[in-house]
Amino acid sequence: VRNSSASADGITLASDGSVTLPGNVTCSGTATGFGGGKLVNYGSVIKTDTFSQSLGQAAWSNDAITLSYTAASSSNKLLLIASLTVGYAHGQSVKMRFTIGGSVITAATGDAAGSRGRATTEAEKNAQGHATNMSFNYLHSSPSTSAATYGIQLGQKDNGTQTVYLNRSASDGNYDYDARLTSSLTIMEFSA
Repeated sequence: VRNSSASADGITLASDGSVTLPGNVTCSGTATGFGGGKLVNYGSVIKTDTFSQSLGQAAWSNDAITLSYTAASSSNKLLLIASLTVGYAHGQSVKMRFTIGGSVITAATGDAAGSRGRATTEAEKNAQGHATNMSFNYLHSSPSTSAATYGIQLGQKDNGTQTVYLNRSASDGNYDYDARLTSSLTIMEFSA
């Protein structure tokens, strides 16, 4: 196919049914049949308020941050992107794990090994006046095409009861050099 004023073909239709388009392709309406790996939709939440929970040994918090998302197709994949700012009562680590409807996504945790717990990742915090960032990305298969609540739970690494914090330090001093912080959870849906 060639415009009457063009010197070269604009669109080539091959005998096998394939179509070749030159650069600067423009599509109107919904593009289909272009193969997998395309961004279908996304959702994101940024949490600006604080969260804290006192946890016993090996316990996990309620969801500290959540995002409701409905996938367009169960064949698609969801990229879960977490960026958390966490605080802790003293200089040890805070753990995290992804959830769906409050249930852990075990495929996004470390393997079972003896008495060891299973988590997605952890971040060390060296003083109660400090907070630190913890991030992780996970590609989730077979998502629900009904609204599902994706979340993140926090855990602590101590053999006694301790408190975990989101978006603040443990000391949370009311000074201009201290700060309240933010965390986010983003979901990007890609076609299969």
